[in-house]
Amino acid sequence: MSNMFRASSLALCAATFTLMLVAAPAAQAGLFNPHIDKYTQCAATTRLSGADLKSYSKSGSLYLYEWSAADRASIDYDIMRPLGISGFVFSSRTSPEWDELADSESILITGNLYVRDASIFEKILGGGSDTLLYELVAESQRYLLPVSELRRLPTSACAAVDLHH
Repeated sequence: MSNMFRASSLALCAATFTLMLVAAPAAQAGLFNPHIDKYTQCAATTRLSGADLKSYSKSGSLYLYEWSAADRASIDYDIMRPLGISGFVFSSRTSPEWDELADSESILITGNLYVRDASIFEKILGGGSDTLLYELVAESQRYLLPVSELRRLPTSACAAVDLHH
């Protein structure tokens, strides 16, 4: 019995050591937490009306989602709010509190693109994936518009960003 205990202890030590060898570099690489990369002036700066921008949307509508008090506990708030991002623009409304983007609103696509890299846990457990986002200014606030919300791109992007996100 002591040999069996010794063998299982050695196996457990070997597994723990292997996990540490794998986990330490993964943690250093940021695989356990999502993060965001900013690509400055990676797209053409463009000014559009709300109606023009909506024509690129999958639904023909766009809704402004601004951070709320409840979002302050979210990882997206933690990584995006320090960058001055006020929220997101989506092509469908999941809350009646979201305002539809006015057709007459002047929208500035700033030329900055962001890539939100999902954590390993989001990818494996939740089916999450990396997201490419356009930065835009609407109603004097900076928002991120996921490319996945668009039928086609409103402006071209630089080669530094993988458009297949």
